[in-house]
Amino acid sequence: MKVAKAFLQKDHDIVCIAGTSLGKTMSFWLPLLWKKGLQIVVTPLNQLGKQNVNSLAKAGCKDIEDLKYLVIIVSPEQLMKPGGEFERLLHKPEFALQIIGFICDEAHCITSWGEFHPEYKELQWLCHILPCYVPFMMASATLAPSDLSHAKRLLCMRTENLVTIKTSIDCFNIKLCVRKIKHSLASFQDLGFLIPDRWKNTDPIPPKFLIFFDSIQDAMMAAKSLQSRLTSGETWGLCTTESFRMGMNIPDITMVIQWRATCKLSTLWQRWGHAARDWQLQGTAVLFAEEEYFNDVQQERHERQDMRKRKADNKSKQDENEGIDGNEHGGSSSRGGNAGNGDSELHDIFNSTMEEKTRVRKKNRELDPTMDCLINTHLHDIIQSPDHITCDPSLLQGCLCCAPVPPDICCNIHHPNAFLFFDTIIPTLPKLPQHSRLPKHSTMGLVGYELCGTLEDWWEAATLRVYGDSNLRDYGPSAVMPDSVLDRIVDCVQHHKIVTIQDLCKETRWSGSDKFGADIIVIIHRLFPVPTSTLVLTLAPLQRQLSSVNNSVAPPSNPQATSSTA
Repeated sequence: MKVAKAFLQKDHDIVCIAGTSLGKTMSFWLPLLWKKGLQIVVTPLNQLGKQNVNSLAKAGCKDIEDLKYLVIIVSPEQLMKPGGEFERLLHKPEFALQIIGFICDEAHCITSWGEFHPEYKELQWLCHILPCYVPFMMASATLAPSDLSHAKRLLCMRTENLVTIKTSIDCFNIKLCVRKIKHSLASFQDLGFLIPDRWKNTDPIPPKFLIFFDSIQDAMMAAKSLQSRLTSGETWGLCTTESFRMGMNIPDITMVIQWRATCKLSTLWQRWGHAARDWQLQGTAVLFAEEEYFNDVQQERHERQDMRKRKADNKSKQDENEGIDGNEHGGSSSRGGNAGNGDSELHDIFNSTMEEKTRVRKKNRELDPTMDCLINTHLHDIIQSPDHITCDPSLLQGCLCCAPVPPDICCNIHHPNAFLFFDTIIPTLPKLPQHSRLPKHSTMGLVGYELCGTLEDWWEAATLRVYGDSNLRDYGPSAVMPDSVLDRIVDCVQHHKIVTIQDLCKETRWSGSDKFGADIIVIIHRLFPVPTSTLVLTLAPLQRQLSSVNNSVAPPSNPQATSSTA
């Protein structure tokens, strides 16, 4: 309502900073209920930009010019296109007089996207084109003071003519957590808690999650790592980049993760805001940061560096003392002294070069100060600014509408036991037994060819049963079993190396052994029956074994038995 009032008064520009899913978009449309006119909304969404291009190509801007629409949602590229249709319309007085407001949605993009979206910088010309009474509005969930100053300067907003509407961006139904990345960055094992290893359909279902990356390559690698833990079925989560979150509103996402501290705090808060947009749900937001950004790790590293430096200083002093003793006893020539000075100069040049390289390397990976404050929050005393008290200072408890709702679980600092689930435990897998070594050049018999054909028939039937006819035609049966595994099975069976499912796992290390192993063993036994050993039964008692001393002496013969057989 405050935004609508400011629009209708036409004497102030507006800055609206409110959390995600708190109704910023609704404030765009409210003025149209009381005043007939046209609202122009600039958005950075690529998809909306493409839709606008297509619709403008079909309509030729005629419908917009005839004021058939109350709201125009347009990208900065289309709005500020030199010689474009919008430029022509904005210069027409009869069209410009109908504009009651100009809104820049996701206003933080003016600063963060201005480098590779130069049209954002061209928005400053609008204040010279539009009538002076048309209010400008910037809307964002997170707009840092530096970004706000830059955006105000770009859009020619004066502080004395500005209405700032700011609400708390804290979400009472989202609990926050910051974790160290304990394993290799390329392994993504710290994300393993999302989908436990060897997850089955009967296990508890994973939470619906989003993982944000600032690298497309990292997003693709992490997606492959998590996909390897899942069977085919529904999509439980997405590994995505910055462009996904613009305008997306999926209410039932319960977990949002930022991988690595490579973004600004304002961007992180925007991404975390996608968790639990349904107020009935409890969401979790996690930042996995590199351990080098934690103060305790930095302190340990500095202590190790100081220790190495002290050892190096002690060694250099010891070398100098030994050199002085040598000069006192044996003397030194001027040539030797010059050589020593030259080595010292080279050593100083080398050290200065290495220090410069270290400074450049540290500068490239410098952490945003606000992110450093978040990662090491437990070491800082931070007082939250009481926005709700500033909103209504007449009340002791402040504005009841703006006052944040205290959460049941806020973060891993005050409620560490609520986040034990996020500690990824990587089980120590037993060492796999080595598979058998087979002769390199072995001929396949008739039964081997029959086995190969039978396995190929089963191969196609299993793929058809599991993935359907379309996938079988498009991708072939390798989704069930790779070609190399089938060849390995045929070779091992001919050398009698596979008799049981355990043998199949050992010799092929096929991931589908647990699921399809029984079918393969039945086929093998049908063509290569397991030989059965003949059990010999005897009723005669075994003779008592003689001692080693009398081993060479024959037992005495029975005279009665001898006479009876004669």
